[in-house]
Amino acid sequence: MRAVFVVKEGGAIYAYDDACSHMGTPLAFLPDRYFDRDGRSLLCGTHGARFRVEDGFCLTGPCAGRSLSRVAIRIDGGVIVLADEEPRLIDPPA
Repeated sequence: MRAVFVVKEGGAIYAYDDACSHMGTPLAFLPDRYFDRDGRSLLCGTHGARFRVEDGFCLTGPCAGRSLSRVAIRIDGGVIVLADEEPRLIDPPA
C-alpha cells in the first residue's frame, strides 16, 4: 500500500510519498506530525533531516541534496485525490 501525506502552506497544497529520501522510513515521528518545531520545514523523525515544503528538497541531514518524491494531486469536489485515481469512499476502520 502506498503511503502519502498532504500538507498545506500559504494556501498551497503539497503531497509527497511518506518515505524519507535517505532510508525510505516514514517521516512523521508521531501520527500526522510532519513539521519541525518552527513549522517551517518537513522533518524526518528517524534522522532529523529537514525538507522544504514547496518542493521536498532536503536542506539538512543524511539526504542533503536529494528530495522527497512529489505526488500529483487534484481537487475533485473539495476532496484531495491522487491525480491518476478516481475519488472513492474509504471504509472507516472497524
